[in-house]
Amino acid sequence: MTERTDQQQSDLGLYARQALDNPAVIDALARMKAECDAAIKECPIRDTEGLTLLVQAARITAKFEGVLLGIFENGKMANARIQINSERKESRLSRLAKRVS
Repeated sequence: MTERTDQQQSDLGLYARQALDNPAVIDALARMKAECDAAIKECPIRDTEGLTLLVQAARITAKFEGVLLGIFENGKMANARIQINSERKESRLSRLAKRVS
């Protein structure tokens, strides 16, 4: 994967937050979790292959949500770096302006 700029990470974080706040995504994730839980409970204990596949599906669902949260958190950190860099540039410019005047 290529390295992203802070602005690109910030943008991705925004998109991830929008996805996590989207009612359709929220509902889809809730349904997937509920269906996985129900299927695991209904699966015969002797069906180890079926149970394994169902647990994997539940983990993938949780992982997907976790990845979105991670992208959002990376975006927040990128925003903080952008803000810090912006403040540093402003302070350099203000110091330079004081010297000139």
